[in-house]
Amino acid sequence: MNLPEQALIDCVATGRDPTLQELLDVAERIWRETGQSRSAFAWRDVPSAADARAQAIRLALTALRGSSS
Repeated sequence: MNLPEQALIDCVATGRDPTLQELLDVAERIWRETGQSRSAFAWRDVPSAADARAQAIRLALTALRGSSS
């Protein structure tokens, strides 16, 4: 199992908030796996203020928390 999967399981199972690194790891994975609907930039090259980056981070936070709250 890789780090994003471990973080997902641990955060959802225990109810803890993710670390910043866990959040970014999961967001990067979402970014890579949704390649058809995103820009051609690699995750590290996407500007921090880009809407697509913010969306990936919001999705990652939702996944890690196990709900939309």
